[in-house]
Amino acid sequence: MGTWGTGIFDDDTTCDVRGHYRMALRAGVPGPEATDQILRAYAPGPDPFDTRVWLGLAATQTQLGRLEERVKTKAVELIDSGADLAAWDEADAATRRRRRAALQRLRRRLLGPQRPPVQLKPPWRQDTPLQPGQHLLFRFTDGQQVLLRVLDVQEFFLEATEGTLPVVMLLDWRTGQPLPVGPALDRVPNALRWGALWFSVIRKGPRDGLADRIQVLAGRWPEAPFWSGVNGSSIYTWDELQPY
Repeated sequence: MGTWGTGIFDDDTTCDVRGHYRMALRAGVPGPEATDQILRAYAPGPDPFDTRVWLGLAATQTQLGRLEERVKTKAVELIDSGADLAAWDEADAATRRRRRAALQRLRRRLLGPQRPPVQLKPPWRQDTPLQPGQHLLFRFTDGQQVLLRVLDVQEFFLEATEGTLPVVMLLDWRTGQPLPVGPALDRVPNALRWGALWFSVIRKGPRDGLADRIQVLAGRWPEAPFWSGVNGSSIYTWDELQPY
């Protein structure tokens, strides 16, 4: 679990809770049922020790105008009892003051007037036409290109979008260099980027003009079947592959 600040959503747990709840609403799950899903997944006990689950739920629900009484009651109880601040005992005084202030801001929002319910749109579906073993050139808006190898195609589920995406390997080739063909293309080595040899790529939106910037090359990399199921958990948009 990572924590990077004193705000309510400045840690992995509350961000995961927020994403889970919003994703459930987008899928048409009623709010109370989405809450039940989260409590089963993150806080299985009757009195869970991790206050962040309840605080994340309460903050998310008040943002969306869907604050449930049981969630409000538990979150306010955890704030008033000092249970959350107890986890910050080893922090310095200034950090504890900032956390206390964040908790009090959340408490005021929970006990104040609530906004009308916010309706979240269903996730839009994107399915890649690419296939494992293909090589392709991707052109950025400034004309630069990268050479990619498709290792696998996998299903994915994010809050705002879902479908299938390619897991690609960035190859050691730059715009202006001769483009290898045939067996020479199969032998082009990878180019390390962000400490990763491969990653998944998704579209920004349904009108991103992506199809006009992808050129699929002839042939099929023969080693693709050995890469089926490769971990593609690092996800970027296509334009984030821009070389430095």
